[in-house]
Amino acid sequence: MIKLVVCDIDGTLLEKGASVLSEETAEALNALVLAGKQVALASGRSYYSMRRVTERLPFADKLYYICDDGAICVHSGKTLYHKPLSIENLLKFDRDPAYSGCPVLYFSDTFSYVTGATPEFLELIKENGVDEVRPVSGIYEIKEPVYKIGVYGGRKRPEPLLPQPFDLRVCYHADGWLEYASRFADKGLAVSDLQMRLYLSKFDTAALGDGENDISMFAKAKYTFARRGGHEGLEAAATDTFVQGEAAEVLKRLADQ
Repeated sequence: MIKLVVCDIDGTLLEKGASVLSEETAEALNALVLAGKQVALASGRSYYSMRRVTERLPFADKLYYICDDGAICVHSGKTLYHKPLSIENLLKFDRDPAYSGCPVLYFSDTFSYVTGATPEFLELIKENGVDEVRPVSGIYEIKEPVYKIGVYGGRKRPEPLLPQPFDLRVCYHADGWLEYASRFADKGLAVSDLQMRLYLSKFDTAALGDGENDISMFAKAKYTFARRGGHEGLEAAATDTFVQGEAAEVLKRLADQ
């Protein structure tokens, strides 16, 4: 019997360009909650960004939010699990000359802080859904934990030549962006922690996703559903697939299992 359902957001529950869940997807998530399933959303987004996606859902506080590619898990406003980046790594990162001239975003659970921002860059990230932004001169102005770092190399440099530093791992690399999270955090580790808290295992768990960062999450679930046309490795690891726009149908079936 499936007791925990974990879903990626962008490209899985949200179609490209969408900013809110469709009515059908919202109804499917509600069906899972009403059926007594535990439901977790797992995303590279920060907590404040994930809550914007679910803010219209009356059951939003019943969901678990695995944020920043597995670096933090929040439920009912309470942080259950977190793996922030160390201040030592942030200081090294802040001073690395390889990043000179690049706007850098530091993601917390309440805001995104940015150094080296231009008006054009602020407009660009707003178009991409990052609007809770506070410009700072350096990381010494940030007084809360940072869970992810984003570097923008520019539209003309889709492959920024930036070294992989310290205890960080690349969790996203496309369209001029390079994002880092802790080497000690990913979606799979966060799902494992949640399973332990709920006294569940992979045999009670289903997962839906579309990207490379969902592979670790799939390893923690017996029933896995990959969106067709997503990451090839994820499709190969999945027990089933679905086409874009059909995630709600998968969720409805899971509510009955």
